[in-house]
Amino acid sequence: MRGSAAELSRLLRVPAASGLPRRQSPPTASRPRCAHSNASSTPSEAPIPNYWPPERAVVESRHDWHVLYSHAKHLATARRELTRGKCATLLLSTSQLVLEQSAARGHAAPATSCYLWDHGTATLRPTGRRATPRHHLVELSSLVRYLRYMAKLRPYYRLKRLRDEAERINALPLLPSSAAQTKQAGYSDKFARLIDDQTDEVVRIHRQVTHSHIGPLRLGSDQLIAYPGAFTAPLYFELSGDTRDHGQPSGADMFPCDYMPVLDKCVEQTLDRLLLLFREHGAAAHQCLVPMFAAVMLFGPKLKPSRDSAVTAAFRRLHRGLSDCVTGQPRASSVSFRSLAYLLNSCLHPADISPLCEFAARRLAEAPEAAPLEWLENVCFACARARHGDDPLYEAVSRHVLSQAALASPTVCLNLLWSFSRVQRLHLVGAALERRLLELGPGAFAGLRRPFLRRAVEALRPHLSAPALRVIAGHEHAPLTAAN
Repeated sequence: MRGSAAELSRLLRVPAASGLPRRQSPPTASRPRCAHSNASSTPSEAPIPNYWPPERAVVESRHDWHVLYSHAKHLATARRELTRGKCATLLLSTSQLVLEQSAARGHAAPATSCYLWDHGTATLRPTGRRATPRHHLVELSSLVRYLRYMAKLRPYYRLKRLRDEAERINALPLLPSSAAQTKQAGYSDKFARLIDDQTDEVVRIHRQVTHSHIGPLRLGSDQLIAYPGAFTAPLYFELSGDTRDHGQPSGADMFPCDYMPVLDKCVEQTLDRLLLLFREHGAAAHQCLVPMFAAVMLFGPKLKPSRDSAVTAAFRRLHRGLSDCVTGQPRASSVSFRSLAYLLNSCLHPADISPLCEFAARRLAEAPEAAPLEWLENVCFACARARHGDDPLYEAVSRHVLSQAALASPTVCLNLLWSFSRVQRLHLVGAALERRLLELGPGAFAGLRRPFLRRAVEALRPHLSAPALRVIAGHEHAPLTAAN
């Protein structure tokens, strides 16, 4: 092509200096303000941070649920990895999960306040944002299994023990200077001995390598885990009421705050939403298992609730509501003995156990088959612990015990003897169970813990004969006195 650039531009009718026309950008006023905009706010509002994470739900897909469930299962088998931050994240994500599942089934929550929890920095701040309404519907049977792993982890119980221990240490008086030389424990003891130039002999410990995992990069498939979104990105969760109800001032927007009062309110809301969810949609077996898993998660394996606590009151509402659903069943046989044992042992208030004991007596009376002794023992133990003296219940239990006394294990024998003696009903099963103890012999009790056997001997000393007490004691010293 011949000619200069001016001739070419004249032929194409395009200005030579500009070339192709540039795309015009719209004015600033017409741009839509996005959710993550960094524009300055009004003076009355709190400053908006430069970055807000996406408002994702805890479980938006089947994959999210599998990752969360698998991680809880992994932590249940590796509880040494459970730190304070992981306990808080598990509780907050569980609260939001239960809230999402109840909303997905048509039980919308009331007006709530929202918080943003950052697992990486262990900080919490109120926010006006909400999590996305996209939820994956989780089956209630799968949710019950997830609560079972939460009961093994006991996150709230661990955090509460740490808080109570810190308050106890802060309340102690200051020790005198002479007490500084007392022996300390853990890392602080080693640090003090290093300052004093007291070192122990170094012992090299060789790592044992098995043939299946040779080398540092050979990992088993169970060690390759994925972390849920709540552990890798900030978590949005909602609570009922205003932020002032959670122990935070109204002007605390956008600023970090103490998460322990919020955590207590979060657990209380979780129990209320669990009651709503399983009362309306749960099966009878689910309604029996959920209170036990919640009790162990909150109060530990010994099930010792705190007095005058909002969490304890919320758990009592949960147990009462689900117990009413179970005892209102038209057919008592629809509830298994296993489920009944779980529901009875999770009753932490003796005043609430009478309807359950009456239902248990009706279930045992209508049972066409013999109840398994391991569950019968738990049913009787829960009723005797509350000192429930209903004769029809223990008469129904005794009929099942007498028909299977020849098959009772040492632990079952001891627990049944203790339960019946506690309510003065030992004459119903005492002779058959004592005869079973003599048949077992001392060798059957060798595998049981010695403190447990000593407590059994002391508790049953007024009720059993000397030969039976010697069988229980095994290699311990023979009891001095026994029943006539």
